[in-house]
Amino acid sequence: MRKTARLHRSSCVALVIAGLTAACSENLPTSTARSFHPAATTSREAVPLSGRHIFVMKNGIPGDFAARVAEKGGTIITEQDEIQLVITAGLSDADAAALGAGGLVGNDFTARWVPTTDEMAEGTSSITAGTSAVAQAGSPFNAVLLGQQWNMWQIHAPEAWQTKTGSPSVKVAILDSGIDPDHQDLAGRVDLTNSARVVADASGRCFFGTAKSLWVDDFFHGTYVSSVVTTNNLIIAGVAPNVQLVAVKVLDNTGSGSFSDILCGMLYASLVVHAPVINMSLGATIRGNTPGLLAFQQAIANIVELVRSNGGVVVSAAGNEDLNLGLPHPFLSLPCEAGTQLCVSATSSRDAIARYSNFGRAAIDVAAPGGDDKHLGRNPTEATLFQQLVFGACSGYAPICAGSHSTYLWAAGTSASAPHVAGLAALLFSQPGPHTPDAVIARIRETADPIGNQSKYGDGRINVARALGVQ
Repeated sequence: MRKTARLHRSSCVALVIAGLTAACSENLPTSTARSFHPAATTSREAVPLSGRHIFVMKNGIPGDFAARVAEKGGTIITEQDEIQLVITAGLSDADAAALGAGGLVGNDFTARWVPTTDEMAEGTSSITAGTSAVAQAGSPFNAVLLGQQWNMWQIHAPEAWQTKTGSPSVKVAILDSGIDPDHQDLAGRVDLTNSARVVADASGRCFFGTAKSLWVDDFFHGTYVSSVVTTNNLIIAGVAPNVQLVAVKVLDNTGSGSFSDILCGMLYASLVVHAPVINMSLGATIRGNTPGLLAFQQAIANIVELVRSNGGVVVSAAGNEDLNLGLPHPFLSLPCEAGTQLCVSATSSRDAIARYSNFGRAAIDVAAPGGDDKHLGRNPTEATLFQQLVFGACSGYAPICAGSHSTYLWAAGTSASAPHVAGLAALLFSQPGPHTPDAVIARIRETADPIGNQSKYGDGRINVARALGVQ
């Protein structure tokens, strides 16, 4: 049988990138250098990658397919028999169409998959904990700013933490721009061995490099997302205390990457890391008449099914374009609308749909806190930011955080809502007994609070305490 996983590992090799403090008191943190950027809109157009193609074969991959690709001057980046997926480099569009006849073919593309800080209505603050705060860190109830994390209280996480917690053996793969493992609230929570930079390498493989310098977060987004899932409970608490984070860096320092990078990252998270939870707070909302769209959707759906067969759950952000998703509507949000996973819309601190959140009953499974800048005003105070946005960690390797590993962000977006659900999934996997992906997904959906129209919230806004059986 043909080898199904072509993933090449190195810890010290140059990669081809696709897209290219405060004084502290003894007991309380001190915040300085706060800044705020109002929401803005910048282009997130997808750009085709010449010579790169995605194939989804309907009747299996032909035994001589690699030879036929080589005959046309191409190479195979990855070939996954069980999900009938092939990614190639070096073919012309015409040759790719001929080779993929009878299946689905799409031209690989690069895009900016996540919002900028401006688009997430970002505000920053540097906070350094006093020595007594460091000594007391451990329980989420010891997190200094837990009282101001409305998002954790909205989903009833503290009620669950009274008797339920996460397990360090449960890994959550964060497919994003990387993670800052040196942030004061993430130190010790990141798997330094399995975290990796993953790309679809034109030399003929899904490539991953595990050297720390390759996967640290040089943008900001992945660190922020990660801190919603879990922290070491120093300043803020995450949904799933004690679980481990795995950085799967598929985006560069602008939040961009290729579609094939995303696919390779999903394969790495499932086949190499064996993560039971994969969080993708990233996405592209694509018009329904885009060439190759069916190939893109089917490729992700097939990998999602592979993840499920390996015991994992995929959680994705619905997107921030305020669009009605699903047929017969003209837009498709990927990876959110592909395969059996959890597609998450965003709620505000008022437990209403966020102004920016995509929606649509055919797409949305559940909702979770994402924050909303609708009521911030022109010059919001720090108190207002805490009331309206979601507070999370910022990477000290990202320019916006100015080299500080004690900086935090207020921000809003479905990027924040998805990791709340990923954290809940990790908590469920942490409990005693066998847990199938389908059972975890069903439990999250059936225990959600039905707070309104299903086209906006799916089965409802998640309830951590009820999902864990403590409410």
